[in-house]
Amino acid sequence: MTNRSRRYFVKEAAGAAAACVIGQTRAEEVKGSFSFILVGDLHFDKLEHHDFNWLAEHHPGDLSQIKNYSDLTTKTMPGLFAALKAHIITL
Repeated sequence: MTNRSRRYFVKEAAGAAAACVIGQTRAEEVKGSFSFILVGDLHFDKLEHHDFNWLAEHHPGDLSQIKNYSDLTTKTMPGLFAALKAHIITL
C-alpha cells in the first residue's frame, strides 16, 4: 500500500461527502433506498489509557492534547452516539 498524504485523504473524503449529498437527493426518489452514517476520526481517548509519567518524560507536549481528547470522549461522545442511535432507529 502506498502512503497517502493528508491532502489526498481530505480530497477523497470531500468527494465521498459530495457523493452522499447528491446520492441523498436521488435516493429519495428510489423506493426501498437506504442510507448510512459516516463518522470521521473521533479522537476517542481515555486518561487511563496512558502512562503519564512516561509521557511527561518523552512527549510532554502531548499531555494537553490527550487531556482534551479524553474530555471530549467523556462529555461529547455519549450525546453524539445517542443522537446517532436515535437516527438509526427511526430509519
